[in-house]
Amino acid sequence: MGEVCGQAQDFDRAVAICPYMDPDDVVRALGFEWEAAAALPLQREGRGGLLLARDAGVVATLLVDRTELDFCSTPDAAGARIEPGRVLGFTPGPGPTWDAGWNGTLR
Repeated sequence: MGEVCGQAQDFDRAVAICPYMDPDDVVRALGFEWEAAAALPLQREGRGGLLLARDAGVVATLLVDRTELDFCSTPDAAGARIEPGRVLGFTPGPGPTWDAGWNGTLR
């Protein structure tokens, strides 16, 4: 994940952010106050992503078009935390790859 996000190699968890997620829920999922949560572009159905965090700070934001990579494909995805001991996987979307992309899964 660090390679995908460039210099953000030093993080200990990721938090899924999904469309229409309330900034207070983002802060709750992170576990610390983060003023930039209110500025996240969450008012678009087609955008989601991950926040990479370490201690009490966000070290990187990965926003993606949900047709390419969807971290929000399950009802409980918003605010899901990916921490040591949990595995982030990817499954093909419901349509052709060029149309529906991939779904992120957490186990």
